[in-house]
Amino acid sequence: MGTVLTHILIWVMGSAIARLLAGAGLAVGSYAVISDYIDAALAATTNLISGLGDVGALLYIAGIGEALSIIGSAVLASAALLSAKIFLARQ
Repeated sequence: MGTVLTHILIWVMGSAIARLLAGAGLAVGSYAVISDYIDAALAATTNLISGLGDVGALLYIAGIGEALSIIGSAVLASAALLSAKIFLARQ
């Protein structure tokens, strides 16, 4: 009886670990792809704000650069977590 339970436990844990690793891999992969798009969007926004002259300088003093970075990081983290969650839910 003990060996049967041991085999079942090993099978369940192996399946769970495989799903966890696959979900983590998908999250890392989607982060790598989406990161390029977010970086390009942040660079374009930064260039637009820099073109505003004194108003752009005032925005940077107010912390718009940090705010954009926080928003970009939140979007990246959310996308990576959602991709892992979708993959794990399909399994």
